[in-house]
Amino acid sequence: MKVPLTRYQFVEFLIRIASEKYMRSGYCDNYSEALEMLMKNGIQEALDNVEDPQVWRENRLWKNDVDDLILNKQESIRKLFRSFAGKLLKKN
Repeated sequence: MKVPLTRYQFVEFLIRIASEKYMRSGYCDNYSEALEMLMKNGIQEALDNVEDPQVWRENRLWKNDVDDLILNKQESIRKLFRSFAGKLLKKN
């Protein structure tokens, strides 16, 4: 049985992208700044172009082809997540 990606996993995924893009390159010193930059430089612009999120969900997200794609690629997404999961945790 395939289990969907949870909310916290999605948030961790966004933080990892922000970290790689903005902290590793030296643009930011912490995760908060990096995530804020990721939101301002791409995600927010894309969100602003969506007039009504519910209409977008109904017309684009909740479609059989999107569901099929996610289900077909779910194992690859999980492998990618597992390969990075926990690497941002502080070591004691």
